[in-house]
Amino acid sequence: MVRAILGRKYRELCSPEYVAMVIGFADEPGEGHGREANWNIPLPEELGGARYREALQGALRRIRRHEARFLVVALGLDTARNDPTGSWDLRPVDFEENGRLIGNLRLPTVVVREGGYDNRVLGINARRFMHGLWERAFA
Repeated sequence: MVRAILGRKYRELCSPEYVAMVIGFADEPGEGHGREANWNIPLPEELGGARYREALQGALRRIRRHEARFLVVALGLDTARNDPTGSWDLRPVDFEENGRLIGNLRLPTVVVREGGYDNRVLGINARRFMHGLWERAFA
């Protein structure tokens, strides 16, 4: 199993120890048989779609190298612009492009929604992500 987490640092809210407990530090590669199969990719507190895609592309390259047979995506919709719990600035077009990038892997994929509290854009962002994923995985 390979696990990659792109996570936000909660500098103002929590201590660095709490951040590690929530998303882990970048230098924690896993242990035993799982060594090098765990990637924590901490990202800045304020972030837009282009920088997020850059990190996502790095994670996807590593997933390809590990020859994954399937993928489970925790779709954090709290990364959306103006989400009340977030500080990132992803827009619907970003969610669609992220879906395309993941769909390019052409792996059997399960998407689990997590986070996202702005009901005005929650469905829009989820739909755009799924559209991008479908477009590349099955086109």
